[in-house]
Amino acid sequence: MTAAFQPYAPRASAQLRQGHPYPDEEIHPCAREMADAMLDIAARGCGGASVADLVQEGFTAAQIVEHHAQAKILADERFVTQMRPAPDLAADIVRKALEAIANRPPLPRGAVQTQAYLVDWRAYCAAHAALILDPWPSQRERCVRLLEKVLDRTDLFEAMRRDILAQVGKALAKVGQ
Repeated sequence: MTAAFQPYAPRASAQLRQGHPYPDEEIHPCAREMADAMLDIAARGCGGASVADLVQEGFTAAQIVEHHAQAKILADERFVTQMRPAPDLAADIVRKALEAIANRPPLPRGAVQTQAYLVDWRAYCAAHAALILDPWPSQRERCVRLLEKVLDRTDLFEAMRRDILAQVGKALAKVGQ
C-alpha cells in the first residue's frame, strides 16, 4: 500500500515548542573583550585580527573557538570608518571650475555641501555649458558671476577667491565683442 504524497501533511506530534531552542542570550563578556581587541588590532593598521593576534592579546584557544564568531559580529557592527576626500586646493578648484561637472563641486577646506551650494554650483555648470555651445560676452560674465557666488559660500580668503576667479576668467572661452 502506497501513501499518496501530501505536501502539507499534519505534524507528527501535536506538542509545540515553548520557545526557540537558542534564545537571544546576553553577549558573553569574553566576546565583548575579544571584539574590543579585534578593533584595536584593526586600528593599529595590522589588518584583520588573526588567531595569532588574538593569542598575543591573551585569549586562549578555547575562548577563541567559543567566542570568535560572536566577537567578529560585534566588531563588524562597531567598526565605523569615516572617509572624506582631501580638501581641494586652489589649482583643484580652478580645474573643477573649467571642467564644470555638476556632480563634482569644488570642496575646499571648511566647505559644506548644502543644498544652496549645490544649486549654485549646478547653475554655474549650466552657464558654463551654455558658454561652450554659444560663446558670447555676457554669457562669459554670467559664468564668472555664478562662480563668484559659489566661492562666496566657502571659507576661502578674499585674495584666494580673486585669484581663482582671475584664472578661470582667463581660461574661459575668449569672446569678441
